[in-house]
Amino acid sequence: SYNSLQVTAIQRLSHGLTFNFNYTWSRNVGNDGTNRSGFDIPAAAISGGTQNYHQGRIERSQTVVNSPHVINGFGVWSLPLGKGHLGGTNWMSRALLSGWQLSGIYTYASGTPVLVTYGGCNSPGQGQCMPDLNPAFSGSARINGGFGGGTNGRTACNLGQGIGCTAVKYFDTKGFKAPAVVSPAGVTAITLLGNAPRTGALHLINPASQNLDSALKRSISLPKEMAFVLEVDCFNTCNHTVFSSPNAVWGSAAFGTIG
Repeated sequence: SYNSLQVTAIQRLSHGLTFNFNYTWSRNVGNDGTNRSGFDIPAAAISGGTQNYHQGRIERSQTVVNSPHVINGFGVWSLPLGKGHLGGTNWMSRALLSGWQLSGIYTYASGTPVLVTYGGCNSPGQGQCMPDLNPAFSGSARINGGFGGGTNGRTACNLGQGIGCTAVKYFDTKGFKAPAVVSPAGVTAITLLGNAPRTGALHLINPASQNLDSALKRSISLPKEMAFVLEVDCFNTCNHTVFSSPNAVWGSAAFGTIG
């Protein structure tokens, strides 16, 4: 199920300015996905053995695409300079300042919940292996500051890029533990289903993403309704890094690292 609050603010062209701003606050909940989407009751446990009911409610949680906060905005501003505006009384300033336009596009999406899995078990036969939550753990499972950061600031070495570099872990391994294993006589050992939530265990969230593209343009009028246009486009104006999701396979040496 998807529920949201959506807000839109629009400025129609007035005094050279127009913009469109959209904000969505949402929650996407379900038990669908590529793993852990519910478990079948064995047919032998049902009277008559003819039906298999899917137990999906136990796995109902935030979906892996749940991004609670999303912002999109764009705007265009014809700068009030030159002809008919500031500096319009002087021929030189009119020639230099007229026709300039500034525009931009901004996008932001908050991080999605982390899907923690377990890579060290035999599949329980009903979906993906998951770890248990460690009852002895307390505090935040997010460690080592913001994504991309480390003791030496935000460097590529924190992502394991470079000679002698070790990727920084942003998830605390101690927040989880291996699920129990049962070994009945004469039966292959079976790893029980871990009790960690399907998504967002210990409130772990993947990196958010944001980007700003901007442009500066000047239009110079020519005869016969023609114009000469000069334009400079700048993508990712703030030079903001968009990180991939950290490794979320508990038991892996790379758990909690980005690389």
